[in-house]
Amino acid sequence: MKTLKKIFASIALAAAAFAFLVFPLNTRQGIGGVVTTKKIPLYAKACGYFYRDYQYRELSDQITRGAKGDAEKVMAIYNWTVANIKRPPKDFPIVDDHIWDIIVRRYGGNDQIADVFTTLVSYAGYEAFWEKLKPAGAERALVLSFVRIGKEWKAFDLYYNRYFLRDEDLGQPTPWGTAYNDYMRSIDKAKLFYHIRRPDKQKLIPRLIYESEELAARLLGKKR
Repeated sequence: MKTLKKIFASIALAAAAFAFLVFPLNTRQGIGGVVTTKKIPLYAKACGYFYRDYQYRELSDQITRGAKGDAEKVMAIYNWTVANIKRPPKDFPIVDDHIWDIIVRRYGGNDQIADVFTTLVSYAGYEAFWEKLKPAGAERALVLSFVRIGKEWKAFDLYYNRYFLRDEDLGQPTPWGTAYNDYMRSIDKAKLFYHIRRPDKQKLIPRLIYESEELAARLLGKKR
């Protein structure tokens, strides 16, 4: 009788584990501005996540290998991104999915190129994020990436291949005339204080912390 109970318990445990692993979750993809949602099993989503995490870390290590100092490492990733992630060919749709897929496709819009750069820089151990900024009076918005090197935030314009390691360089005009300084001044200063940002969410521990905080906020009815 005890053996039979153990068999049934094992079967029940295996069935529960299987049901957990195949539990359907949403995944989204945007093509040309049209977003579609489909269901994939939890195990597939988890495996994809761990695969991308490994690839980001490996690629970031490969790019920065041999670089000395923070600025040299960040610039190695900047140069690699500019050289390898291009603007979309004419009439190609913008595909919005995982950051690793942008690296595989080797092309992306201005925010996607910034996504690749800030993610690889984050995996190299630096705080990084990007923002779409449009100061008062500016003709167009501009996507700028920010990396904290030492105690200072440095700005990078991947789409137009410009970087600003010296503050005086920010006086340069953007492609529309407005100086980069004006775009920098328009950023919400709260963005510069540490929090779990999009590049961090590609890593397991920060992602778990973020999702736990999100869940707790929802349960308590708080807005984040």
